[in-house]
Amino acid sequence: KGYPESYELIKEKGYLIFLISPSIYNGALNSQISEIIMSEKTRMLINDIKDTELSYMKHLKKMNISTVNFDDLGEGRILADLLFDSFYAEEKSGLREYFGPRYVVLRDEFIRRKERRGNISQPVRSLAVLMGSTNAGNYLEKIFKALVRLPDNIECHIILGKNVANSELYQLDYPRKNFLFHYQPENIAELFSQVDLAVTAGGISMCETCILGIPTLVIPQVPHESQNAKVFEKFGAVFALDYNPDISEHEIHTPLIRLIQDHEKRKKLSQHARQIVDGKGLERIVDIILSRLM
Repeated sequence: KGYPESYELIKEKGYLIFLISPSIYNGALNSQISEIIMSEKTRMLINDIKDTELSYMKHLKKMNISTVNFDDLGEGRILADLLFDSFYAEEKSGLREYFGPRYVVLRDEFIRRKERRGNISQPVRSLAVLMGSTNAGNYLEKIFKALVRLPDNIECHIILGKNVANSELYQLDYPRKNFLFHYQPENIAELFSQVDLAVTAGGISMCETCILGIPTLVIPQVPHESQNAKVFEKFGAVFALDYNPDISEHEIHTPLIRLIQDHEKRKKLSQHARQIVDGKGLERIVDIILSRLM
């Protein structure tokens, strides 16, 4: 519950939907899941749960059902038949675990545009900022203050999600000609493909800039995003800052200027980003599931 748009999208595709209260877990959840599995004769359950509990996964094991877990950091992950995590600290593949950026799943709009990017231009003419759909930690204000200190000839495309509180006020607070605000745009891939540099959080937006080969400064908004960003930085794909809820505008402005001035660094980031996120993550996952569990 709580995701009406997702509900409607799945419903449009003709799939059955069972709503389970997010406030229940353990016994009550196990009971509801059991009823669904038995009534639908389910052979496989895919868990997109950040922290599965051991008791929950043990219950599924007793029902003799195949389980596939995604991005699961909970104790129950050890009992999954297949475990995928594109942000895990190590790139690791085995009979049960498949980790690393090779398993990033992206929307088709980004995959279609990945070959359309040209070379990384010497001067940075434009950049994009996307700090997730909610602006967790309220980093945007500090980012705006850092952007104000950039040359006026750099266009700054600010992409604001629907859950960013008071998003319309930012345009009033920063009425600059080079600040272009985009509210809930449907063409994010197109916007990204037109810029020379990006500033993102350490989640899926970071992966979206990587597939397009956009040099990216990553500012983690929560601790686990810092771990995500460090994985990508290890591959030379992004320039990642440490998680710091008290980060200052200076600590954002300094690395931003460094990237703007270092053309060779941006070229290397772009090259490595394209190498580790190639848009084939979903295809790999489907092949593994079909070969292992079907």
